Amino acid sequence: MLAAVGPSAPAILLHRIGGDPAFSTPAISSQGQQQQLHQAQQQGEGASLEGGNNSNVDGAMMDIAEITGITSEQSEYFTKATDVMKQLRKLYFDQSRRLAVRISQLKKGRQQSQERMQRQQAIQQNYLQQTIQQLQQQHQQQQHQQQQQHQQQQQQQQQQQHQQNQQQQMANMQMAQGQDGAALLHGQLSLHQLHQPWSD
Repeated sequence: MLAAVGPSAPAILLHRIGGDPAFSTPAISSQGQQQQLHQAQQQGEGASLEGGNNSNVDGAMMDIAEITGITSEQSEYFTKATDVMKQLRKLYFDQSRRLAVRISQLKKGRQQSQERMQRQQAIQQNYLQQTIQQLQQQHQQQQHQQQQQHQQQQQQQQQQQHQQNQQQQMANMQMAQGQDGAALLHGQLSLHQLHQPWSD
């Protein structure tokens, strides 16, 4: 769109200053042409200050256009280019505003993601700590139970040993008593035989 636009007024003025032959105005050789330019400028200034006759202003502008070489078509191109620049500027600011909003949303989303990750990490750490505590408690309970079972087994073994000792002692006493009874019986039998008369 901009490629179709002709040379703008600022460009023409720059070319005039720079001396570009494509856009430079014809050299004002005669003193009459210089006077016409001066008169046209004075007429334009006077009309703008006094708000005077439109025809004088139009005539002055036409004289300036003829002298400077800026045609109505070039002026129209300049107006169109100005409108395009305004539209581009508006588009630039709209895009900049949208980009700023998008960046803000991304920052907010990233912050929310970080907060969510931190919450998940805290939950996982709490779960691990609870699991470790439960395992430690279970291990301690198992050790306590094993110690209790070992103590009970030792007590049972001691009781069994004590019972066996008692039974052994009782058996020994009974055996001793039996031996004493047998000896006593044997002695009694011997005495009885001694008192019996001798037979042929």
